[in-house]
Amino acid sequence: MKGNRRLLILSTTSIPLAITISYAIIARVTLFSTAFDYVLSLVLIESSTPYGLFHWLNDRKRFIVERESLTFLADVESQVRSGRTVFEAIKASIPRRKKAFREIAGRYGLYTDLGMSPLEALREVSKLMPTQVSKEVFAIVERLSMYGGDVPSVLSTVRQYIVDLFELEDERRSIARNYGMVILMSFFMLLVIVYMLVKYLLIPSNSASTGLFSVHVSLATVMPLLSQFLIVEAFVSGLLIGKIITGKTLNGLVYSVMLIVVTVAFISIL
Repeated sequence: MKGNRRLLILSTTSIPLAITISYAIIARVTLFSTAFDYVLSLVLIESSTPYGLFHWLNDRKRFIVERESLTFLADVESQVRSGRTVFEAIKASIPRRKKAFREIAGRYGLYTDLGMSPLEALREVSKLMPTQVSKEVFAIVERLSMYGGDVPSVLSTVRQYIVDLFELEDERRSIARNYGMVILMSFFMLLVIVYMLVKYLLIPSNSASTGLFSVHVSLATVMPLLSQFLIVEAFVSGLLIGKIITGKTLNGLVYSVMLIVVTVAFISIL
């Protein structure tokens, strides 16, 4: 299913991407440097947005399912303490969860309605869960249903252990987010430096004078190189931010698109 979604995204992107690359080649061959800068930006945005959004939304869904697994476990524990069986608690708890969790865990009720035993249904749902924590939650509930024992106490212990894991993960994300902000601030500082360079150090191509803070470099000569450098830097910086914050480089495509849009707007006002 995931492979089909990726194929659909790539197929819907390939045609406009091919057209845009053709325009980029024409702009480069005909030496329209300004046009090439904008077309290069359009190529990167068109090729990054669909796949980047797909990975970002998928990662967001995984995060929601993982956190909802904890509230699901707490709800099952509470209902078992009130006198319900484990299977009754599971069936009553799933509809209360968020949509991302219900889409997967809701198959438990479908499997049991089709004649599958509750234990087999739990086992199948566990296989469908997208993260290791959510898989283990359903695996533990399955084993408790099979072997019995003090179910509420075991669920409470497991829940506290998962809470500790999430606290460590949140701390790691917070630290990683700070490093990502350093890269973002560095990029915007680069834009400020380029702005100062263009406004106070470079001279227009039609100007023959060199002021006190001017150098013998034409703005028309340097500007195309600066523009392409900033576009590539925006793309790479976005990938680095995604890698640092989420651990996955492809999740940084969304950040790359946003930085490229900012860069194009910056170039247009220079």
